[in-house]
Amino acid sequence: MAILRPLTKAQYEVSFTALGGPTFTAVFTKFSGIKDTAETSKYANGTGNRIYHVVGPRTADDITLTAPYDPSIFKPLEQFWNAYNCEKITVTVTPRSCDGQDSGPGGGAYILYECLLTSITTAEVARDSGDVQTIEVTMTVNYWERN
Repeated sequence: MAILRPLTKAQYEVSFTALGGPTFTAVFTKFSGIKDTAETSKYANGTGNRIYHVVGPRTADDITLTAPYDPSIFKPLEQFWNAYNCEKITVTVTPRSCDGQDSGPGGGAYILYECLLTSITTAEVARDSGDVQTIEVTMTVNYWERN
């Protein structure tokens, strides 16, 4: 019998690469995850009292990437956003071992293709707070795979 050995959420490395323009790569500490759903519909066949279901096209929900904000690392991302003109983005989510060095069990990364930036949240100010500043980007996903 197989023994289940799940990964923790912290055992993933998330990287972001802009294609078709300036290249920016950074590691993010939070990723909202992939939610891929299909449209569904119901119909009655006209006889009896049974309702049937059909499944239609699929779509992936928007994703969010978050990281602690380091001005020297994320200034290029802010500049990329200011000059953004619908360049496609690739996001790679790689499982890692507990020590963060090697590929995690099962290997393979999730690769999200043709993502388009939709928002950025940065430069939040709270003079009475000791919380870590973060940067957050939201983007669409056209398709994804696990390699």
